[in-house]
Amino acid sequence: SNIQIDLYNPDALSLMGKQYITFNGIVFTNRLERPIEVSEYVESITIDAIKWRSINKYLMDQDGLVIQSTQKIHPYLPEIEIHYFLKY
Repeated sequence: SNIQIDLYNPDALSLMGKQYITFNGIVFTNRLERPIEVSEYVESITIDAIKWRSINKYLMDQDGLVIQSTQKIHPYLPEIEIHYFLKY
């Protein structure tokens, strides 16, 4: 799908990009020191105007909730890994 992004400092407004999300299969991960089965999705983002490509990974539990993500949010920063814990 097509995406639009606005960046600041320096300004780069209304950049157009492409986003693709693919199902990468069922994998196992540890959550709270226990192995669980999750679905892995890979998001590919390309913004040609600034020659940037990014690959992000998302792990979803059996309820369809994202429980972990690995994201590249800036070309000059390392990837970040986020673990999500929902309180009901």
